[in-house]
Amino acid sequence: MKGRRLASVLGIAAALMLALAVATASAATTIGQTSTSTNYACQAEFDLQTGVASGASFVVPPGSWLLTSWSTFAGLGESNTGGGMSLMIFRPAAVPGSYTVVAESPFQLLKANVLNTFPANIVVHGGDLLGFWSGGGAACATNTGSPGDVNPFVFGPEPAVGATVTPFVALGFLLNISATISSPADLLAHLLTDVTGQGPGTSLADKVTLVQGYVAANNNAAACSTLTDFTSEVHAQNGKMLTAAQASSFTTQATNIVATLGC
Repeated sequence: MKGRRLASVLGIAAALMLALAVATASAATTIGQTSTSTNYACQAEFDLQTGVASGASFVVPPGSWLLTSWSTFAGLGESNTGGGMSLMIFRPAAVPGSYTVVAESPFQLLKANVLNTFPANIVVHGGDLLGFWSGGGAACATNTGSPGDVNPFVFGPEPAVGATVTPFVALGFLLNISATISSPADLLAHLLTDVTGQGPGTSLADKVTLVQGYVAANNNAAACSTLTDFTSEVHAQNGKMLTAAQASSFTTQATNIVATLGC
C-alpha cells in the first residue's frame, strides 16, 4: 500500500513539474544588443560578434529557435541618413575562424535616430551567430575599446547564403543589432492562447497541450505526429468552425513549430 501511495505521489509530482516547465518556458529571448550611442558608421561590409565584454551575447543558445524579428538603432551615419542593413546568421565552419552564412533577411533602409525593428521568420540553432550586411552609411557599431568585444568583419563584397567566409578580427567593437528568438515552448504557448475557445470543443487546445508535454519531455517524434493531427483538424474546420484567417494563422504557427523541432 505504501509503495503504491508513494508511486502515486511521485507521479503527481512529476506531472506538476512538467506542467511548471511548460508554463514557465513561454517568454521569448533577445540576443545581441542595440545602442543609442553608436560611434562607428559602417562601409559596405559584413560583421558578426563572437564575444562581448558585457551584456547579451550574440550567440544563439542551445536548442532550435525561430527568429521572429531583428532591430537596430539607426544613427545619422555617414550620409546623414539611417543607412541600410540586412540581418545575417553565421554558423561556425569546420575550419576555426571560418563561418558559413546560413540565412539573410531582406535589405532594409533604416529610419535615422529611432529603433528600427523588422519581422523575420528564420530557424536558428544553438551556436549560430547574429550579424549583418551593411550597404554603407549605417551606424552599425560602438567602438568600446574593450578587448572582450570581438568583431570579425570583411569590407565587401556581400557573401551569398551558403558561402563560407574567413573574416578579419577586430577587438573593441560592439555591433548594433539584436534579434528576438522563440523556442518551441514559446511558440506553443502563443498557439495555445490563440486556439483556446476556437474550433470544436477543446480539441485544438487539447492537442497543443499534448504537444507541450511531449516537447517538455523531449519526445519530438510524438510532438511532430500530434502537430500533424492538429494541422489536419484545422484544415477540416476551415470555413466551418474556423474562419479562413484563423485557419491560416494556426497552420502557419504549427508549421513554424514543426520547423523548429526539425520534424
